[in-house]
Amino acid sequence: MMVRKVGLLRHAALCAAAVLLSGGPAFAASATAAAPGPDPVAARLDAYWTPARMAAALPAAPAKGAEAGAGAAPAMDGPRPGEYIPPSHSFAGIPQAGTFFWTDAKGTGRTCSGSVVRSPGRDLVLSAGHCLKGYAGTAPRRALAFVPQYHDGLKPFGIFPVVTNGVYVPQQYYDLGEHAGAGYDFAFAVTGPNEDGMALEDAVGGVRLLTGTGYLHAPVRMIGVGQRRPGRAGRLPAHRL
Repeated sequence: MMVRKVGLLRHAALCAAAVLLSGGPAFAASATAAAPGPDPVAARLDAYWTPARMAAALPAAPAKGAEAGAGAAPAMDGPRPGEYIPPSHSFAGIPQAGTFFWTDAKGTGRTCSGSVVRSPGRDLVLSAGHCLKGYAGTAPRRALAFVPQYHDGLKPFGIFPVVTNGVYVPQQYYDLGEHAGAGYDFAFAVTGPNEDGMALEDAVGGVRLLTGTGYLHAPVRMIGVGQRRPGRAGRLPAHRL
């Protein structure tokens, strides 16, 4: 099932095949916004997602058939002959990139990355469809929240709950399946204010969402969220292509 809410569709300019985040961060806060107040939902989630629970959270379950040996076509991983890709390095991340946390049906902590995108409601996060598809429609929310610039157990800007029925995954992803519908493997989540009552984009800014631009672009810097490995500092490896 998917959420069909007019308000949510107004938040999201949905793309057909690929999404590109570009245009740089925007930090301008709304000058007319009301003075923020404490948010009890965020406060409860802040208390639940302790550094230990966040560190123990596992990546979102991979798509069916995506595991090694499941018959998926092999893909090139690494530079092509004659191509140079600068090495990645770990750093503390940027405010507009962060991490979703939730618990699955068995109570296991799960995690997936997301990016804050500019929106009229100043509350929108873009993620992968296979991460959040279990929260579309009437599926129960299980402590689902977004932590901007999460790293090493820290919540630099607090925690932002995902609102009730606030997840959108395109219907094509369900209709076509996880492989044929890979171009629709994205999700949008609408967040509520953090424990200080501040809207997400007011707290961290956002990046511009571009659609229909194709795949050929100037060199870009890619930021990914990965599990920390022994002997390597930080949690967010950055790759420059």
